[in-house]
Amino acid sequence: MLGLQQQSPMASPSPDLALALVSFGGYFAASHVPDQPAYVVPETALDQLIPLLPASVFPYLSLYPFLGLNAVYFWPKPAQARRVFWAISLLNGLGSMLFCSVRTTVPRPEPASNRLLAWLWRIDPPYNALPSLHTAYAVVVAEAHWRLRSPWRWLVAVWAVAIIISTLTTKQHRLWDVLAGMLLARMVAKRLFANFSAKHQL
Repeated sequence: MLGLQQQSPMASPSPDLALALVSFGGYFAASHVPDQPAYVVPETALDQLIPLLPASVFPYLSLYPFLGLNAVYFWPKPAQARRVFWAISLLNGLGSMLFCSVRTTVPRPEPASNRLLAWLWRIDPPYNALPSLHTAYAVVVAEAHWRLRSPWRWLVAVWAVAIIISTLTTKQHRLWDVLAGMLLARMVAKRLFANFSAKHQL
């Protein structure tokens, strides 16, 4: 983080974007560690009430265009873009360490109720549950917009909420995962976005 602070405000955020992209490798690798015991995330009363909604796979998968569009949006402001990219890298790094230390899982209903949901469950092993990084990414990006008083902050916030809800309605995560993801995002945002304010408006 010291290196980030020492960079010129006009320096290209390319290295920081590259680091963020590479950091996803650790996240995906952590879900494929063989022969590691997995602990089931406890189910809450709210989890029992939340139905499986196959159509919510669309907002769940929309995380990736959400991150891509925000990368494009922040790019013209390198000082802010670098911090957002560092936040993603830090979320992936901390998340990967947690996932490799204590593997957590959420049992899935069987069989999958539609083809797209079945495909998601096939390519995405039921691990890396707590914390929910889908939630953490959504919260961090929304907070960046909010702190900067971005004109898109309401739209980003609504999209972020849809992503978070979809983690529960696709049965990818449980409430404890979402709460842990929010906590992780707040810790990262507090450190990296401390001096974001309306004067940096995008």
